[in-house]
Amino acid sequence: MKQLKNWGNGFTLFLAYLFIVIYALIFTNETGWTLLLFATLLVGIEMISLLGSLRRLKLVSREELLLQMGESAKLSFEITKRGSYPLVFIQMKLMSTAFPSTISLYFFQGKKQLQTIWSPAERGYFQKVPIQVTSSDFFGWFQKKRILEMEMNGFVLPQFSVEADTVVAYFQQVLHQSTYGESSFTVKNYRPYRMGDALKQIDWKASSRQQELIYREYQQYQTSEWVFIFYGQDSFYFEEMLGIFYSLHRQFPQFTTILIGENVPMVETNDLRQYALIQPLIAPQVLPEFHQKRIFLFTPQYSEALEEQVTHLQRDNQLTVYTYKELMAKLGIEVTL
Repeated sequence: MKQLKNWGNGFTLFLAYLFIVIYALIFTNETGWTLLLFATLLVGIEMISLLGSLRRLKLVSREELLLQMGESAKLSFEITKRGSYPLVFIQMKLMSTAFPSTISLYFFQGKKQLQTIWSPAERGYFQKVPIQVTSSDFFGWFQKKRILEMEMNGFVLPQFSVEADTVVAYFQQVLHQSTYGESSFTVKNYRPYRMGDALKQIDWKASSRQQELIYREYQQYQTSEWVFIFYGQDSFYFEEMLGIFYSLHRQFPQFTTILIGENVPMVETNDLRQYALIQPLIAPQVLPEFHQKRIFLFTPQYSEALEEQVTHLQRDNQLTVYTYKELMAKLGIEVTL
């Protein structure tokens, strides 16, 4: 449709110019030659605006951006021409779904610094952003459009979970309980049972031999031994669970945090950019080995391969697994799907 309009406008301009030429040749007066000079100048300008190729344009942003979903950031970038030949555009417009408004340029001659607001709609690592570039003549009679990719380096982190406050409050309570007596699996001492001791810590075999109730005292966990693990099982709830885990990481940066997924190394990390890079697992991954730690494992959903590894880690660690639905149920939040 746009090409048809361009051809129609071109044909109209050609007829108008032809009419002026004929008029100037027939009526050889000052008015005719003035009209011809003006028409020739106008056609020349229109031709210049049509000769330039949008393929020769290059858009580059040289800064690194780090922001959360739902946030906006100031984006500076440069538009330049490729090659040494001149490139002129009378009017240009740059549009993108990530830009709040259209950027307009006039009389572009090869290089221009621009600035806009970038508002990404999804989490991820952005190296290229599609931008629709439209060039036109001064009157807007002829237009050319092309989608160009702007080179950039943008990290978009998860948005703070809607349930973040509730989740953080819950784990603050767990932390408080752990600080005041949550036991590990290492027995510190055996002693006779006293009124008020927890029945689950009675050693029934030792009690039968001693003919009295024997109580097991365990060493206590320290909060520094907490480990948060996100296991990126492919699931409908992947982004929701990642948002919750990200919120906990920002609230408890002092604890060991490990992301397990595609595109990220399986090591302890405080580099928030990993939250932009991580993608759901394609194949099961082996959990790292730990000894006598308090592990909280977050996964969008459970799998048989993960269950086997959890059983192995529970032999020497206190490990709690949270799937998205289980965590929401524990917090009293209804999941619609």
